[in-house]
Amino acid sequence: MRHTFENAERRAVTRLRPWLAAMIALGLAGAPARAESTDAQWWGQEERPEHIDQAKFSHPTEITNAWFPMKPGLRMTFEGSSVTDEGVTVKRRMQINVTDLTKTVGGVKSIVSYDLDWAKGGLVEAELECIAQDDDGNIWITGEYPEEYDNGDGKITGNPAWFHGIDEALAGILVPAQPAAGAASFSEGWGPKVEYNDRGRVDSLGVTVCVPVDCYKDAVVIAESSADEVNAEQLKYYVKGVGNVAARWRGSKDTEHQILLLTKIETLDEKSMEKLRASALALDKKARGRNKTYAKTAALEGPAAPATK
Repeated sequence: MRHTFENAERRAVTRLRPWLAAMIALGLAGAPARAESTDAQWWGQEERPEHIDQAKFSHPTEITNAWFPMKPGLRMTFEGSSVTDEGVTVKRRMQINVTDLTKTVGGVKSIVSYDLDWAKGGLVEAELECIAQDDDGNIWITGEYPEEYDNGDGKITGNPAWFHGIDEALAGILVPAQPAAGAASFSEGWGPKVEYNDRGRVDSLGVTVCVPVDCYKDAVVIAESSADEVNAEQLKYYVKGVGNVAARWRGSKDTEHQILLLTKIETLDEKSMEKLRASALALDKKARGRNKTYAKTAALEGPAAPATK
C-alpha cells in the first residue's frame, strides 16, 4: 500500500535510521537470492486456482499447522518501514489479532483475524481476514475485508473485499502443511472483482532469521507476488511453533521496500478479548453497509457458551 507523506513529517526519516540500522544488524538486510524473470511470464502471473474440498475440513478452526499456529487471543505486533511514492522512508507498524469469532465462508467455518496497519502513526488499514485449516494441515484464506484509510485520517479510500463463492472468488492456500523447496506456486486466493490474484511459493528452507523477539533457525521463507508485480516479491519468514516472524521485499521492480519484524507476542486476557471482539464486530457492522460483497457473507458467530453441568 502506498501513502502520501507531508513535508512537515519528513523529519521522521532521521529518527528512523537507527531502527533501519538495527534491522541490518538483525540479519534482514539481505534476502535469499533468486534470479529475476527473463521469461515471457512471471511466476506471479500463473493462473492455477486451488480446489477447496469442504469435506476435508473436519475441524477448520483448529489451527495446528506448526508453521502458522493460531489460537484465539494471540496478538503479534510487527514494526518496520516502507517507502512512499515520493521516495520517503516511513515507519510502519502492524498487528495481527486472532479473535474468538468465526465466519462460515463457502461452507467452511473460518476463524476471524482482526488486523491493523499503521504508517506514520496513523491507522491506514483495518481488516477482517478469514482463515481455516484442512485435514491435511494446509492453511487456507477463505476471504478478507480490508478497509483502507490511505491518509491515516479514518476516511475510507478503498475496501476491496473478496470471499470464496461470491462473485466468482476462490479461496487459496496461505501456508502449506509441508513446505517443500522447488514445489509449484500456489494461489493465495482469487478475487476477480477486485483484481486480487496473489500467489505464493516456497522460496527456501533452513533459514536463520533474527528479529527483536528472538533469533530462529530453520525458518521457511515463502515468496509472495501477483500478476501485477513482475520482479517484485514479498518474502515472509515462518518459524515452527511461532508463525510469521518477518517480512521483507525483493526484486528490482519493488518500490515499497517494506520490512517488518516481529517485536512482540502476547496472549490477551479476557478484558482485552472483549475489546477485540467488540472492535471486530464494529468493523463487521460497518462493512455490511459499505460493501456489497461483504453484505452477502454469513454473519460472524461468537464463541460457544461453556457447557453447564
